[in-house]
Amino acid sequence: MKTAVDALTNLSLDPEAQRIAWERDRNERAARHMMGSAIKAAHDEGHEKGHREGHEKGQRAGKAAMLTRQLTKKFGPLAEEHRSRVAAADEATLDRWSDAFVDAVSVDELLRP
Repeated sequence: MKTAVDALTNLSLDPEAQRIAWERDRNERAARHMMGSAIKAAHDEGHEKGHREGHEKGQRAGKAAMLTRQLTKKFGPLAEEHRSRVAAADEATLDRWSDAFVDAVSVDELLRP
């Protein structure tokens, strides 16, 4: 046991061994920092993407709800088929229908493919 302790003591006094240990420690800290930075960047990117997608879904749902209210006010209660088509429409289609609903004479005319 004494021989092992003496060997470790001598090794810890060796300038080259100290340099190697210092570099290894520095490299491990740098690797932990880079990993932490990469994880944070990935988290931030995922958070931003989720926020953006949620915002877009919310906007689309709001447009669909607004168009449904306008159509109901103009034409009366909508058939479930019409409600479903409006709810499932993409944002560009909702914009097109919203612009055209003022001149439409029927819901069927407006929502035709």
